[in-house]
Parts: sequence; C-alpha cells; structure tokens
Amino acid sequence: MDLFIEDNPNCSGMGHVVFQEFEDASLVEGIMATGPQGDVRCDLVGVDPEGKFVPAYARKIADSGEGTAYLIYGGSWGIRLRPKAHQEEPWDLKNSHQWGEPYKIYGTREDIFFKPQ
Repeated sequence: MDLFIEDNPNCSGMGHVVFQEFEDASLVEGIMATGPQGDVRCDLVGVDPEGKFVPAYARKIADSGEGTAYLIYGGSWGIRLRPKAHQEEPWDLKNSHQWGEPYKIYGTREDIFFKPQ
C-alpha cells in the first residue's frame, strides 16, 4: 500500500511511505490517542482536498519491530481526530479541539474502535 501526504491545512506532510498489507481495510470510527489533555478516546475521519471529510480505515501491516501492526489512515490530507468530549462539535479544520495527523500506527487492535458492520 502506498501512502503519500503532502503539507496541507489538516497536517504536515510526511512524503511517500510504502506498507506491506496483510488484510483488507476496515472502517474505523475512533481510536485512543494522545492529545493536549493526555490519552483520550477520539472520533476519527479522513480528510480529502478542500477539507472534505471521508471515512477512516485500519489495515493490518508488516512492522519491523512488532511483526505486524495496524495502520490508521484516511484521505489524501491525512486523518482528523476529535476528543469524545467534543463530539457534538462539527468537523472543522479550524476547530482548536481537533487536530490532524498524516496517519497513526498501533501495535494492537485494543485502542482502535471499528465501525459496526
């Protein structure tokens, strides 16, 4: 899987990264993440150009340190996180309670909240 995120209004870019994938992607609705107030459960979306919010996904990938890990990714502008305490606020690239990242990698599934199927 190829992932390329350039600098954008949601997050800093990280260039081109290639991951070896082991499973199909699964929709994700949230993750545990470290934010300004420490570790919190966050809602999660992907961000595409012009600030369009799209689904976020998790995919099992190869990881040189752990053997396998889970890549959390979204649109071509990365992912956007919003603490559950602010879940009533709409997604907005200018909201100071929210932040963007190119992607995240987790060693296990326990901090990933998948969308019910």
